[in-house]
Amino acid sequence: VTSQSAGSNPYPNPSLRQINLAPYIGSMPTSVWIRFSWTTNYPNSATDPNVWVTYGWCVDDVKIAESPSNRVTMEDAVTGGFWIDYANYTGSGLNAIYGLDYSVTPLSQVQNHPYAIEALFRNEGTSPQNVNLTYNVTGTAASSGSSNSALLNPGDTMFLGASFSPTMIGTYSVDIWGIADSAGAGITSTQTSIDTRSIEVSDYIYGKDLGLPTSSTWTVGGPSDQWHFTTRFEMYANEQLYSLRAYITDESVVGAEVKAILYEADSTSSNGLILLEESDNYTITSQDLGSWVDIPFVSAISLLNGYAYEFGIVGIQHPTDSVVIGCSGESMYNGEHSLFDEFGLNPNDPANTGVPTWYYITRTPMVRMNFDPASAVVQSFNCVNPVVGCTDPGDGSGLYATLSACEAACTWNGLEELSSFISIFPNPTDGVFTIKLNENVDCEIRVSNLLGQNLYIENIFDSEKTIDLSAYEKGLYTIDLRTQEKLFTYKLIVK
Repeated sequence: VTSQSAGSNPYPNPSLRQINLAPYIGSMPTSVWIRFSWTTNYPNSATDPNVWVTYGWCVDDVKIAESPSNRVTMEDAVTGGFWIDYANYTGSGLNAIYGLDYSVTPLSQVQNHPYAIEALFRNEGTSPQNVNLTYNVTGTAASSGSSNSALLNPGDTMFLGASFSPTMIGTYSVDIWGIADSAGAGITSTQTSIDTRSIEVSDYIYGKDLGLPTSSTWTVGGPSDQWHFTTRFEMYANEQLYSLRAYITDESVVGAEVKAILYEADSTSSNGLILLEESDNYTITSQDLGSWVDIPFVSAISLLNGYAYEFGIVGIQHPTDSVVIGCSGESMYNGEHSLFDEFGLNPNDPANTGVPTWYYITRTPMVRMNFDPASAVVQSFNCVNPVVGCTDPGDGSGLYATLSACEAACTWNGLEELSSFISIFPNPTDGVFTIKLNENVDCEIRVSNLLGQNLYIENIFDSEKTIDLSAYEKGLYTIDLRTQEKLFTYKLIVK
């Protein structure tokens, strides 16, 4: 193609291209013809890869040179085990562990899964060469290492890898390169170019982005948008997830709302994902613009070692408000970062108008998992409901920060814990679950999905009720139980 991204970012001009012909012409060619022509794979590379075009840049200063005896190149350097180390982690859930690059990783994750430094090496010389990957770490602590040596014949390629296991929280710079000699003769003859990666070992943050917006942003909510903007996270240790950390750009509108979303990767589900949890709506303030913002879940979510999760942010469709999320970096594979058009609003996909649709995106969303308990939501208790002897906290809101503070000010038998009145089990469930009350009571049971659609409504006067949702999709459901005096809301996961 004539540019790096379908016309929007041209290659530099002039631009030097060097092509190794050895894999194409064999070791003893008698004659070789070389033709220069302009081709493109736009718009349909899958079925029409060689479409002639009538424009292009001039080709000048062409020369053919004998390949050196010793030439080795390095490509696709990673620090996440995407090429080799992924085979050591088959996953505990119903999905694979791919081994992805993370720019910020909690120490708890690194202790279970050291950084896997890997790259592809290619022998572009005419002689066999012994090659190894080498790395050097600077920053909070220094380290160095290398892979085992591998023999590459001319034209051969091989992925090589080594590991780095930091023990201290901090920032690190990792230089990665390859060293080769002539088939083990012990005389270093070539060194590849150096690829430098910046990584951070943190207390609580897990992220992939590069820290600041480096590519196009994405509007998740607005007049014609209600996107789930997510990316895949893989767990190498158990964690408690308290909140989403997202970068809100200054293009966002104060007063707009977003929420955090979490799916579990599950190959048995219709779209490969099961919805686990979402946060309450979060309202954007002026202080949030151009900043990282923590959006808490109502309660901590247990993430399990060996499982993969799809995690990110959700916008809200609104006639005037919009929220724009920063992007930073590129995906390692198509499908690492995803977009879910919740209501089928995408104007560029008329065939799916009105149909909830998943897409993938190559730019990395600036969303991070936050395992810090301090980022958890502070539950408020409303004491202006029918009460006996309730005292307002003094600011007119009727809200107390903790249950104990509210109990101290009020005498109200509606403040008991949910578990003392109702239990719902099993949860998660395969679809069949039981609601059990501590007494016979006249109440309404209402079960709804995340779109607010009521799937089950019944008035009962009993202490126990079994409900079957196995005919519905896997995911998160809401159960409302309403008596004459109280309303309880409960989350249920169908797996």
